[in-house]
Amino acid sequence: MNLLFSIILFPVLFLCCGNTASAQIRISQNYQKLLQESVEILSGKPASLTLISSEKLGFNTTAPFDLVEIKSGNDNYFALVDEVKGKTQQITYSVLFHPDGSIADLDVLVYRESYGGEIDYKVFRNQFAGKSAQEKPVWGKSIRNISGATISCRSVTTGAQKLTDLFESFRKKIHS
Repeated sequence: MNLLFSIILFPVLFLCCGNTASAQIRISQNYQKLLQESVEILSGKPASLTLISSEKLGFNTTAPFDLVEIKSGNDNYFALVDEVKGKTQQITYSVLFHPDGSIADLDVLVYRESYGGEIDYKVFRNQFAGKSAQEKPVWGKSIRNISGATISCRSVTTGAQKLTDLFESFRKKIHS
């Protein structure tokens, strides 16, 4: 196993595993840095990240995700990182949420396929802005496909639907 593969795979294992040991460290430092850079680009301000564990929110320790609270100036965002299967490889992406539950941005953190990287283009990602658990992103309807990236578009859109529901559950716990 070469070093580059280890560097990529190791953090991904933390994201995907649901055991108690990994419940304490969901998002590796590499992904934290990518999330921070994403928010800084989105807001134009420095950002600080705080991990809110699923245990603090009263979720079972085997929950596959933890929530990241991001402060950037006076703005607050929340992020969830996930992986979906592209044509042959995993796609690691994050969804940034406003406190009201609407999507601020979707960012492709790691794209491993040789084709379809256009899903990280702003024109595709902007389609997700404003979507929420009440008005989910729907592939082929509110989210337009990109020719040559059909599987990636569909996978990321389905993943974003799942994360909007998950964030809504987190949001209810935060406000209760």
